[in-house]
Amino acid sequence: MKVFVLTILSVMLLAITLFSQDEAVISHYGTLKVGGVLQSTFTYNLDTLEVQTQFAVRKSIFLFWGTILQDNVKYFVKGGGMTSPYIIETKLMFDNYIPMTSIAIGRYLPNFTYYMSRNCAMLDLIEYPLLVQGYAMWQQIGVQTTTTTDFLNFSLGIFNGYPAKSISEDNHAKDVLISATVKPPVDFIKFFGYGWFGNMLMADTVDLAKNRIGGGAIVNYPLNEQMTVSLQGEYVMGTDEGVGVNDLKSAGYYGQLSFKTNPQIEFLGRYDGFDSNTGVDGNAISWITGGMNYFIDGEHAKISLNYIKKREEIGEYENDQFVMQFQIFF
Repeated sequence: MKVFVLTILSVMLLAITLFSQDEAVISHYGTLKVGGVLQSTFTYNLDTLEVQTQFAVRKSIFLFWGTILQDNVKYFVKGGGMTSPYIIETKLMFDNYIPMTSIAIGRYLPNFTYYMSRNCAMLDLIEYPLLVQGYAMWQQIGVQTTTTTDFLNFSLGIFNGYPAKSISEDNHAKDVLISATVKPPVDFIKFFGYGWFGNMLMADTVDLAKNRIGGGAIVNYPLNEQMTVSLQGEYVMGTDEGVGVNDLKSAGYYGQLSFKTNPQIEFLGRYDGFDSNTGVDGNAISWITGGMNYFIDGEHAKISLNYIKKREEIGEYENDQFVMQFQIFF
């Protein structure tokens, strides 16, 4: 543990030195860059049964990436002091051996939903949408290809599959990811869709699949040089196979509107919901989130304020939250 703490402190000192630079660190071979995400929060809970005021370290993540062969062989490593194992992701990337295509091998976030594969420093609101929280398989071990063209990005992946954040395999089956983003000639709108097909390959009769399919759209429309309005939404349906019983059906969605008044201030609102079992009543939850971002230096130094109104289908509870987050992204 002491060795780990000393390593983290060393990385922090190195990162501070490089904070305002975009230069590679001297490495044994190839190139190496260092980055990280630090997030601290203050939360006020309206639920009197919970701790009402709480300071917390939300993220303490360090990033290492670089090249072995310029523009062809790359790597990415993500580590954190708030999780176990401490090495969260390890990804090897081979670019353009297939034209316009990158091949990623390792343990990382698949291209599932708009938010899951994004850096956590790039979230609009503090919390992930409920559909991501309900469906995400998070870090998975496998291989994924991503082909990028002017009008279409297409990903195809094969992974060990659920459970989420798996670090090993426990059955013969493999899950398949298919994901695509359509980019029309107008550059302010794009559409995306994806499917996660559980146990699609090499499964036997005892393997139970978890399937998810969904999609959405995002519009970023500039009103002038400083003001931008954004509108986005997603919808996902899920099916979990059962043994001797009906399959479990679920669904999640969100709609989000944001307005950036200038490069430093952004106002946001989101309505999202998740129903873990659409076949029965009482499982659905929904959140209404209003917030503001103050960009000290873009996403690199940001303060966020969110109020989350939580609703449950079975009844109302005093479990709303006010959350303030301070972020450094280097």
